[in-house]
Amino acid sequence: SGEGHDTVIEGFTIANGVGDSSIFGMPIGGGMNVFSTSPTVRDCVFVDNVANMGGGMNITGGNAIVERCVFRNNRSMGFGNFATGGGGISLNNSLAMIVNCTFEANYAWMEGGGAVILFGTPTFANCAFIGNVASTFGGAVQNGVSNSKFVNCTFAGNDALQGDAIRNWSTGGAMDVTIENCIIWGHQANSIMDLGGAASTVRYSVVEFGWTGAGEMNEASDPKFGRMPSAGADGDWGTSDDDFGDLCLQATSSAIDAGDADAVPSEVTTDLLGNDRIINGWVDMGAHEFLAVIDDETHDCDADVYPSGGNGTVNVDDILFILNNFGAVSQGENGDISPAGGNGAVNYDDLLIAINSFGPCA
Repeated sequence: SGEGHDTVIEGFTIANGVGDSSIFGMPIGGGMNVFSTSPTVRDCVFVDNVANMGGGMNITGGNAIVERCVFRNNRSMGFGNFATGGGGISLNNSLAMIVNCTFEANYAWMEGGGAVILFGTPTFANCAFIGNVASTFGGAVQNGVSNSKFVNCTFAGNDALQGDAIRNWSTGGAMDVTIENCIIWGHQANSIMDLGGAASTVRYSVVEFGWTGAGEMNEASDPKFGRMPSAGADGDWGTSDDDFGDLCLQATSSAIDAGDADAVPSEVTTDLLGNDRIINGWVDMGAHEFLAVIDDETHDCDADVYPSGGNGTVNVDDILFILNNFGAVSQGENGDISPAGGNGAVNYDDLLIAINSFGPCA
């Protein structure tokens, strides 16, 4: 007890654990139980663990930091007559900071397939919730009587009877949940659900089917992931044919540079993949910051397309040349530079490479 952030648990794979019943009389924290302490848990994988509360991990009290961890196929199951929740993680009266973590195909018999939150004010930043399932409430997250904050998180393909992505519930007292710079896509129309005294404020986010509650600068347009996640032919998450997709944004996504940089916590400097989170003062929506694909060896001068043969500099002439040739072209010609060797079309990918290569060639 009493550990602080300088106590670091790093680089472990924790699998097939079963929750400890010695504290609350029911199994909690199948993979790890953090009780009234505040360590840093980093670069760990929690897989195939099981408990009543917190199949992968339980955090009670404290302000632990959990960063760059993966929670996959953990379960919150019913043991005895106890309610269950938090297939991936459960947070109880905690100020925990969960950063750059992935929650995939976790399951809760009752609530919070990916996470269940009770009291406290935790923050989730740059996290991806994919294919988490709860049989009743909160496919990705069940939030109870907690002023939780979600910043630059991506929710895709989660499922529950109520609140595929996030279900917020309060017994009647005020409960303010903040969702900023997030992408919530690939769910039913009830992806965010507020009940009782719960009230979500959604800002600078993509919410499929739209959001009519408090907030600003939201949109409902397709975020254009690289590949949408899929439960596979069997339709069930947590099986061998799961495809967790590619949640990186394509070049034409309207979520690029559409977030609020001021909402990003000061200690969060990278995205889920370790790339810079804020670039030139702008931040994207979702867990992944868009980066034009530029290979230093093959792309630095690829955008030097005008005049024919190039002149050693990527400038406005090259950008105008690419714009004037938008559409189908002979592969590798007339500004068709992306992917390497071309694909027979000049489009936004080619334009972005030119913009990001602006200046003298290396």
